[in-house]
Amino acid sequence: MGRLSPCRCRLTHASLKDATPGSRIESGGDIVVGDHDADPVVAQVMDIKASGVVLLRVLPGHANQHLDLLARHPA
Repeated sequence: MGRLSPCRCRLTHASLKDATPGSRIESGGDIVVGDHDADPVVAQVMDIKASGVVLLRVLPGHANQHLDLLARHPA
C-alpha cells in the first residue's frame, strides 16, 4: 500500500468582522481568503467561535486550483 503524503495545509485564524459584507461563512465550507498583498487562496472553515474568530485551514496553491471546491458552496 502506498504512503499517504502529509497535508501541506496550514491553520490560521480570521475574524468574521473582516469578512466581505454578504459573505456566507459556515463551518465546513470553503472560502476564498487573501488581502491586497497576497494572491487569493482557498481555505476550509474548520470552526467558528462565538466570539467571531474563524479557524481556517489554508489549502496550498492559488484559488484557481480549487474551483471544484468553491463550486460545491455557491455564495
